[in-house]
Amino acid sequence: MATRSKPVGRFRLRIDRVDGYEMRVRFDKPTHPELVVDERLPLGNEAGPNASRVLAAAIGSCLASGLLYCLDRAGLEPLSMVAEVETELVRDADEQLRIGAI
Repeated sequence: MATRSKPVGRFRLRIDRVDGYEMRVRFDKPTHPELVVDERLPLGNEAGPNASRVLAAAIGSCLASGLLYCLDRAGLEPLSMVAEVETELVRDADEQLRIGAI
């Protein structure tokens, strides 16, 4: 039987519609800049990355940070680090665009 993790914190983001599919994300810390997200053409105007790209960036930075943490714990300092995230977009049975793989 799996045990449930204990919560250690909580945060809230605010997302406001600017125009069309363009949204402004406001984070819970004043030091974090706002993020503009938008959908691709023809649905949106590409004023910022779409949710799929933000998700891919979050996954890539999470994995890269995890690796850096492990290297740091082992007393190793990388000379440099680059992470790339390749994301495959597919259409489902209803022809809706979805993330097929990251």
